[in-house]
Amino acid sequence: MSFTIKEPPVFAKRGASFPRKKLFKELRDIYLARNGVLIKDICEILGEVPQTVSAWASGNTRRSPPWWAIMRLCHELDYQIVLRADEVLVLHTDQAIGESTIDQNGL
Repeated sequence: MSFTIKEPPVFAKRGASFPRKKLFKELRDIYLARNGVLIKDICEILGEVPQTVSAWASGNTRRSPPWWAIMRLCHELDYQIVLRADEVLVLHTDQAIGESTIDQNGL
């Protein structure tokens, strides 16, 4: 008897982390473009200073955005996040699940 051990999906591995910075940055950019607002308006919605919001979206810092901030932008945009073992789906609430915007390779 023999069997093959499969490599687990990217987000099902020990120590895996979800791409919170990419999620936040993309949602922030969509919100800015869709609503024609400035960063200060997002800061007001989130109750944070511009430096914090910029740090959350930056790839140059160790600070990751908290889930509540990502979920707040999802709420404002009428989006939902579906987490799977091999992908993260960001969907408009009217979309059928299955259209991925973030997979194991990022956005």
